[in-house]
Amino acid sequence: MSGPSFPKIEDLPDGLAYWNAYREARSAKGIDVARSYANWAAELKQGLTSPGARGEFAELREAGCFPQGLAALILILRRAPLLDKL
Repeated sequence: MSGPSFPKIEDLPDGLAYWNAYREARSAKGIDVARSYANWAAELKQGLTSPGARGEFAELREAGCFPQGLAALILILRRAPLLDKL
């Protein structure tokens, strides 16, 4: 049984163009977006207090999930109760 298939970056030209334009615009202001997001995801992972949560984060990462995407999902889920008040 093979693992999940992942899209190749070449198959996502619009997303890649947007990402490159965003990185260039931020880079012009002295911000390394990729490094900033990687640092943010690492900090959020370290802030997971439950060993189960840390293990699941690592398991999802090993399965191919991007740590930045996992970090964004964690923040959305943490703030979900606040969304009901909007």
